[in-house]
Amino acid sequence: MRILDSAAADTGGAPPVGGQSRTEADAARLQARIDQLEAHVQRLEHERKTLRWMAGHDALTGLANRRLFHAVAPALLRADDRSAAILILDLNGFKPINDTYGHDVGDEVLCVIARRMAACLGDHLVARFGGDEFAALPSAPRVHAPRRGGTRWPPR
Repeated sequence: MRILDSAAADTGGAPPVGGQSRTEADAARLQARIDQLEAHVQRLEHERKTLRWMAGHDALTGLANRRLFHAVAPALLRADDRSAAILILDLNGFKPINDTYGHDVGDEVLCVIARRMAACLGDHLVARFGGDEFAALPSAPRVHAPRRGGTRWPPR
């Protein structure tokens, strides 16, 4: 009501020369500011989602990272309410790839492995723990008797 009283006092109750009353101009400015704030909130929400994704994913491969794996794995194990196996993959002989061909080639090798693991395991949780270490947690494992240790591939 103060705006209306102020507008009437300023103009003597008549619209200003521009044809718009002060309250209409104020309302237009207010709506423009509301629109700006809504756009800003949308940008902030997008940035929040981006930062949240970045905090839980490996920047190189796009897979979940160790932090996200450790946050999600307990809930998946409880939800399945059955035996499960966590698959750990540590690439043997990866350092010579970086040393011989450079880090760009090494990065591409890691990305290829990440894509193949994700393709093979589908919706299951797959993560890059760092360096040349990967982990996977099949949410519906087809493993009857998980065994300790792994097998070397390719065999010697």
